[in-house]
Amino acid sequence: MRTTQWLTRLAAAAWLFLALLTAASGLAMRMAQAINLVVAALFLGIAVLLWLRMRAVERVGAALGPADAMRALLLTETTSSAVMLFAGASFLYAAAHRVLVEGFAVFG
Repeated sequence: MRTTQWLTRLAAAAWLFLALLTAASGLAMRMAQAINLVVAALFLGIAVLLWLRMRAVERVGAALGPADAMRALLLTETTSSAVMLFAGASFLYAAAHRVLVEGFAVFG
């Protein structure tokens, strides 16, 4: 359960930082401001949903205990959290490169 929690927290943090970078780049560089803010809100929504999903799995784990159904749920949750972490970190790296190296807003 601990691995799943940490993977989900890291995934949510990656998407949160991606949302912040996207919004900040759109506001600071005044390029395609609307699209950057809309997409930042979507990224923030993904981060919030990941966090809420983690909380729901914790509650289910407390209710079920070490049952077979819980093990299957944790395997699925760990896999999906790892995929979301990889995607969020990859997008965050690409966005940081776009802003810091190329000098443009994330979208625009």
